[in-house]
Amino acid sequence: QHHDGVTGTAKDHVVNDYGLKLQTAITSSQNVMEQSAAYLIYQNNYTSKIDLLLSNIEFKTFESLPTRKVLSLNNQQQPSKSIYVYNPTDQRRTQIVKIVVDTYQVYVTSNKQIIKSCQIDPKWTGRKSNMIEKSLFE
Repeated sequence: QHHDGVTGTAKDHVVNDYGLKLQTAITSSQNVMEQSAAYLIYQNNYTSKIDLLLSNIEFKTFESLPTRKVLSLNNQQQPSKSIYVYNPTDQRRTQIVKIVVDTYQVYVTSNKQIIKSCQIDPKWTGRKSNMIEKSLFE
């Protein structure tokens, strides 16, 4: 870490450089984790071309807040998608998982193909907004 970046005494160009380096490191780390997860999930069928979304959070720029990626389910060539949720703790967890999708026609199944209850809501444009995103649901 750059000492001026930590103390808040850096000049603008130092802050920008530091922010870009942090964003690059986050993106690179996500790519490594994505390929590692793909290898563990697909093992013998693994290729580096597997389309796997590891994190549904992205930073468009180092200056912006993180946003949720949209998982495209409106795909005629691939009518279903598998989603694996990883629990990094050694304890059972029960919590809501939010995924932003591009259609409201969604159902959730367990690994044994049992349909589970889920809630589909329109995606709001902001916390204090009464506008919804067109064709986005969570």
